[in-house]
Amino acid sequence: MRRSLANLLLALGSVTAVLLVAELGLRLFVGPVPPHVRAPWFQNRMRAPESIRAPSPFPGVPYLLAHGTEVVHDFDSNPRGYFDGDGTLTYRTNSLGWREREFERQKRNGIFRIVGIGDSFTFGTGVRREHLFLTRLQAALDRERPRRYEVINLGVMGFNAAHEAALLQHYGVALNPDLVLVCFVLNDAEVLIPRQFRMRRLSALPPKPAGARPWSLLAEHLSVRLQNRKRNRQFIEKMRRNFEPDDAGWQQAVAALRLEKSLARRHGFQLVLVVFPLLWDLGDGYPFAGIHAEVAAAGHRLDIPVLDLLQAFQGQETEALWVHPSNHHPNEKAHSIAARALFAFLNERGLLDAGSPGASLR
Repeated sequence: MRRSLANLLLALGSVTAVLLVAELGLRLFVGPVPPHVRAPWFQNRMRAPESIRAPSPFPGVPYLLAHGTEVVHDFDSNPRGYFDGDGTLTYRTNSLGWREREFERQKRNGIFRIVGIGDSFTFGTGVRREHLFLTRLQAALDRERPRRYEVINLGVMGFNAAHEAALLQHYGVALNPDLVLVCFVLNDAEVLIPRQFRMRRLSALPPKPAGARPWSLLAEHLSVRLQNRKRNRQFIEKMRRNFEPDDAGWQQAVAALRLEKSLARRHGFQLVLVVFPLLWDLGDGYPFAGIHAEVAAAGHRLDIPVLDLLQAFQGQETEALWVHPSNHHPNEKAHSIAARALFAFLNERGLLDAGSPGASLR
């Protein structure tokens, strides 16, 4: 009996010692849980001298971008040294209200015009305009192809698939495009009316009150890890439910593709569906591969060429592709990967020539 009690006390003492060492190590070398770990997809605050959003005259388009304005995205740190010295990045819109160089609505003779529609990935949250995948596509075309091309970025933060299709219908087709790139991110199948200038995100753990210190860093780290694991599971399950056949958001996204395909036939332009992965565990365990297959199948049924960028991103270190630890939009490296894959796809499929039969290719 005494021996059993002694063994029990020894085991408890050993466990206590391990916990104390872990607690001390966290206090000396790690510190409290960082804000971006408490809220994995937290969107950094944005301050603007005036709103970058403007009222939309088009049905189905909730808002547009203000003409000739700028907005400053204020990050809480600058770990990669990519932002300006004060940790900010400024977005500027041209006189027509797009994050694009100046261009004329009327297409000039001899120009092959490419229009990209999409959400914050296409707009380029946290990335300088010269590093965006559509800007890089323009540079590659200027460098590699003999004819004249014009790439126009109509990306708007917060849009879903239905908003993008409505924008193409009521504005994009008037630009007389030869090729339209539908840039699809997996959360574009959500039914929503964007209310704030931010990325749709996981629900975050409540912020700590200013000056609050946890009684135990070990307990805090373990608690946050367990709660984030639960939230991640919930997010994966929610994303998968969004693409079930009877889901209203997925039905709306497919209807948007049908509308875009009908517009392509009616106005004589080519259409390409570009599917972006979420920057989340891009190895063999990527949890959304089945959704990519479903989106690609929907495009193929409508006879739309599909570029699934998952293959281009497969195996990349996920965190190296983020704009910021607290903002998981694709950074300039990710935009470069997308641009190379997109240029190769368009070139190989013969989609960069007027009247090309490539629009029927898969």
